[in-house]
Amino acid sequence: MKNSTLLGVAAGIAAVTYICAFALRNYVLVDFVVVMGISGVIGLLSAVALSAVIRKWTGINNLSLCILIGGIFMTGIFASIFYTSNMLYADHDSEYTEKACVVRKYQETHYKSKRITRKTYARGEPYQEYYIELNYSNGMTRSLLIKRSIYKYIHKGDSIDIKFQRGILGIPVIKGIDGKLQKNQAPTRKLHRRNTIIDSKYKNRQI
Repeated sequence: MKNSTLLGVAAGIAAVTYICAFALRNYVLVDFVVVMGISGVIGLLSAVALSAVIRKWTGINNLSLCILIGGIFMTGIFASIFYTSNMLYADHDSEYTEKACVVRKYQETHYKSKRITRKTYARGEPYQEYYIELNYSNGMTRSLLIKRSIYKYIHKGDSIDIKFQRGILGIPVIKGIDGKLQKNQAPTRKLHRRNTIIDSKYKNRQI
């Protein structure tokens, strides 16, 4: 019973670490496959070193199975540590902006949790999340969660400024859309359209 409980807790922690790494991959400009590959190698080596401890905690006598379980668990741990440490310890003084091209924009429907009883939850009210998919100068494509007020002014093919900071080993960490764009993009589009109409009327008068 004790071993089953430990395995259940370990499986829950592993699931959280993999979800965390997958969610944060969009904000750290490095290949996700490379991160998981390196984390996997380190995870397996750690599992080999800790095989005796894993065997004791899980009660599994098969060494290969212990290393496999430990490797999967440690891979998620190392991957989530990599992404969270880059996000949390990015150098604020290194902030810079870089152009990125909007490949597409899309919405996702999610649902709030509604409490029924003390231990029971059900699906509640739906809500929308707004994303743009950006292509960066290094060829990588990432999705970025944005506010609805910004989403309606951005179109496919737009080139927008994205704020970056340097994370661990100088890895670029995405910090969001540049504040100037949020304030100025909508008026710029409207002003451009107005100038085009005025210019067209002026030409017609001359003719």
